[in-house]
Formats: sequence, structure tokens, C-alpha cells
Amino acid sequence: MAKLVDYDAEMMNIDRQILQLFVQKLDLAQKAVQQKLQQKELLATRGEDIEADATQLELSQRPEYRAYLRDLLRDLRIITRQYQALLYQKNIDKKD
Repeated sequence: MAKLVDYDAEMMNIDRQILQLFVQKLDLAQKAVQQKLQQKELLATRGEDIEADATQLELSQRPEYRAYLRDLLRDLRIITRQYQALLYQKNIDKKD
């Protein structure tokens, strides 16, 4: 039987992996902003984000976790959009 400490260490390892993946997501978010600025486009709307989240949640193999996963996706999306908004603002400030 595994010790509780082993579970904690495994969860911390997974957290590190999640953080590494989120860094990759922010890198992609930055590239998306650069592309959108070049093409004079706006980012996705909240409605598009909600629809994308729903599609991803449908793929979840564990329905009992969906409420938590929905919250996680929402929070990740909020942080990503905040970062992208900062990049947009920096671009606007640079032009002025």
C-alpha cells in the first residue's frame, strides 16, 4: 500500500507538468496575439470560449469530475485572456 507522502509527491510532480504545459499555452497565446495583430483580428469571444470548453468537457472520461474540470478550464482561459489583453495593451502603447 502506498504511503500518503507518495501520493503527495506524485501530485506535486503532476503540478509541475501542468505548469510546464501552461507555459507552452502562454507561448502559443503570445503567438496568437502576434498573428491576430498582423491580420487586424480580435481574439475569440467569450461565447466561443464557452463552446470550446463544453466540447472539451464532453471528452472527459470521468463525468464525476466535470464540474471541477469546467472550473479549471474557465480559470485557465481567464488567465490566458488576461495575458493576451496585456500583450494587446503593450502593442497599443507602443504605437502611441
